[in-house]
Amino acid sequence: MDPYDCYRIEGSGSQAGYSGVKEDYPSPRYTFDLLFVGETTPPTVLTTMLEHIPWRVVRTFVVSDLSYESASQWIAAFRPLKQVTTLKAWSDTGTLALAQALCSLVPQVGRPTPASRKTSMELFPLLHSISLKSMCFAEWETYDVGLVGELTEPLLDCLARRRDRGVEIRKLQITNCYNIDDRDIERLCEIVPSAEWDGKVMVDEPE
Repeated sequence: MDPYDCYRIEGSGSQAGYSGVKEDYPSPRYTFDLLFVGETTPPTVLTTMLEHIPWRVVRTFVVSDLSYESASQWIAAFRPLKQVTTLKAWSDTGTLALAQALCSLVPQVGRPTPASRKTSMELFPLLHSISLKSMCFAEWETYDVGLVGELTEPLLDCLARRRDRGVEIRKLQITNCYNIDDRDIERLCEIVPSAEWDGKVMVDEPE
C-alpha cells in the first residue's frame, strides 16, 4: 500500500424502518473523506465504521478512487450494505477487483426461492443499477486487436451470474470510459436490459 491513500465514500438512502421516523422523512446523505497512512488497512477500518453507522437502509452507494487489489477486500469492506440497489463507481484503479467481487456467489442448497435469491450474492445482493465512469475497460494491447477487455470480461460474468440467480442488473451506464467501443456495448446489451453508453471512443494507449 502507498504511504498515503485517500478515499471518498458516499451513501444515501431512506430512513424507512427506523422507529419513530416517518416514511417521507428526507433521505439522509453521508460523505466521508478518509486518508489512510502507512500500514493502515482500509477494509478493516471501513468494516468497523459500517458496524457503527446506520447504513442498513442505504439504497444508493457512490464510491471513487478505491484501489483494493482483491475481490475479498471489497466484500470484507462493504458486505454490511445489504440493501444497496444502485452502485455508482469511478476510478482508474481497483475496478477489476470490484467487478470480480460483484460476481461472487453465495453457495445455495436446494432449489432457489424468492427469499434465497435476495441473499444469493456476496456483495450488494439487491443491486439492479450500475453506473461506471472514467474507467479503463481494456489494456491497449487487448483493445487494439479487438479482444474482450480485462474489465469487460468480468463485468459480463457479473451480469450473467446475477441474471441466472434471478437478481439481474437491469440498468448499466458507462460514461467517459477508455478503451471501450460498440463491440463491447453489443456484448453487454445481450445480457443487461438497458445499457446506456455516451458513445465516446476514448483511447488510452502507451506513449
